[in-house]
Amino acid sequence: MPLTDTTAQPRAASGSPQHGFSLIELLIGIAIIGVMAGIGFIAMPRGSLQAREAARVLAADLNRARTEGIRLNTNVAFDFDNAACTGYCIYADPSRSAIPDGDLDGDPDNGLELDPAKMLDRTLSKEFGRMTVVSADFGSSPRVWFDVRGLPRASTGAYFAATGEIILRPTDGGKGYVVTLEPQGRVQVTRE
Repeated sequence: MPLTDTTAQPRAASGSPQHGFSLIELLIGIAIIGVMAGIGFIAMPRGSLQAREAARVLAADLNRARTEGIRLNTNVAFDFDNAACTGYCIYADPSRSAIPDGDLDGDPDNGLELDPAKMLDRTLSKEFGRMTVVSADFGSSPRVWFDVRGLPRASTGAYFAATGEIILRPTDGGKGYVVTLEPQGRVQVTRE
């Protein structure tokens, strides 16, 4: 009776040895990676995650105000300092008077066509409880207007000469995020 080698690799039909992982080895590897990722996610501070998400929402809202100015063919305000807002508002404001103009006719009375309070009224601190808005500075004002070309303007009507910025920080300390508005209307989110 011939002796057989029990330590030899199984051979495929072509005669070469088979290499790779078994299904069980693959599933165990995936499980280990999943546990490690979960531990890393739990260890990440929640305030920092909320500040980052709030910065992204704020940048999207600035872009929305810019787009609405182009779409409505009028000045659209992005306002951190309006008594009618709980946080910040976006509203049509053709005369740059800081008074919402719902019917886009240049006077402050709100007509039937557009309710500016419903265009956007957002409070980031309510939606993202673990972060605060440290500052909102568009030159010398917490308000910016986007014209019909989507370019940011100051209350004087002048185009932006410098970059405006909004700083968001987690309440539990640590670095926050800066949302910048460039004179060309481009919005960016960067880490502090």
